[in-house]
Amino acid sequence: MEDMGRIFTTLVFVFLICKTTAQTTYVPDDNFEQALIDLGYDSPPLDNFVLTANIENVVMLNLNGAGINDLTGIEGFDALEILYCNDNNLLSINVGQNINLLELFVNLNNLTELDVANNGALRKLSCNFNNLLSLDMTQNPDLRYLACTENNLSSLDVTNNALLEELYIINNEITAIDFSQNVELISILLSQNQLNELDVSHNSKLEILGCDFNSLSSLDISQNLNLERMSCTGNEINVLDISLNNNLQYLDFNSNNLLAIDVSNNPNLISLRCGSNQISSLNVSQNTMLQYLVTDYGVLEQLDVSLNPNLKQLSCRGNQLESLNVKNGNNTNFQYFNALENPSLTCIEVDDVTYSEANWPDVDPQAEFSEDCNPLGIVDKEIDIVTIYPNPFSDEIYMETDQTFSSIEIRNVLGVIVYRSNAIVNSINLTGLSQGVYILKVTFKNRTSLVTRIIKN
Repeated sequence: MEDMGRIFTTLVFVFLICKTTAQTTYVPDDNFEQALIDLGYDSPPLDNFVLTANIENVVMLNLNGAGINDLTGIEGFDALEILYCNDNNLLSINVGQNINLLELFVNLNNLTELDVANNGALRKLSCNFNNLLSLDMTQNPDLRYLACTENNLSSLDVTNNALLEELYIINNEITAIDFSQNVELISILLSQNQLNELDVSHNSKLEILGCDFNSLSSLDISQNLNLERMSCTGNEINVLDISLNNNLQYLDFNSNNLLAIDVSNNPNLISLRCGSNQISSLNVSQNTMLQYLVTDYGVLEQLDVSLNPNLKQLSCRGNQLESLNVKNGNNTNFQYFNALENPSLTCIEVDDVTYSEANWPDVDPQAEFSEDCNPLGIVDKEIDIVTIYPNPFSDEIYMETDQTFSSIEIRNVLGVIVYRSNAIVNSINLTGLSQGVYILKVTFKNRTSLVTRIIKN
């Protein structure tokens, strides 16, 4: 028994010597160590240590969603180039000794600061959805990609990042930013900040620009000839010149102060959203590739998309439309149509009335579908000396004029005559007509005529 005791003591001593002499890295967070066990870099039980030899040559480490609070021990990963630690509970992270780091992803944590000054080789940094108040990228000249959306940044200096290609800083508190040194930029998204000015004149390679919900009063994109997508919704822009942006495919400038927009030089336009402006006229006849058009809550009086055969969605709700031509030969391609809240719109020209009535419910009660909204082939002509009232009417309409009538004719929207008279009358009883839109033509002895729409309630 005495010999057995000495043997046991000797074994324990040897084990302790091996344990203390082997090089280890301290990993105090159990969730971090468990993640390393799951990845095969450590073995149970949890003891707050991992063999350094097991981790020192690791190039890529994925710790996403591991519930880690403390990343102490990451300094043992000497060769680490790519680190994913998104969706954890980190308040801080020290990657100062990971000098080979090329890509760092720390999204969805609780970071209030992030020091990457020693990571001169860094090419990608993504730190979205944290609580960062500042971020110093002046020591990262090789940076190509930076994403720090949903933080509390009030400023960001990227003048030392000449190789930067993509920048995403949505929803921060940035008031100004200098892009003059970032000639390689391809994509910029900085919506929901506090910018009063934005100069992208040095960024000729730019393909994507998003600056929604800032306080911009102007935006010059004349030097961005490669621009394909641009969104500047929710600003105070009153002039937007896109005549040189021939590659533009997606354009969104809802909720600005524009009085006009010329899209005739944008043949590749696929999506146009221009609602909540003061644009009274919009010509999209040259945009044959157009698939999505939204002009909601503007002041448009006329809209013609008959030359847009690829259109899939049209929303022109809440305008002042009097004329709407949707007869593009491909109405069955539409996925969405809305023309509500246009009180002066009585006729919508379409490919097939039956199809539109069955598939497009979002129209006002007074608006009817027709394959020809002007069956008489005559444009409405206003004659000041004629008064027609009430309009809309219930059973009877009245006319007052000093001119002598030659004839009065009323047709429905299909062109069928429903009333005709050669007599001189001041009132017309139309009790027998069904509710809807009709076209009234009054011809005078001097051969002038009045053609106008009347509505029966």
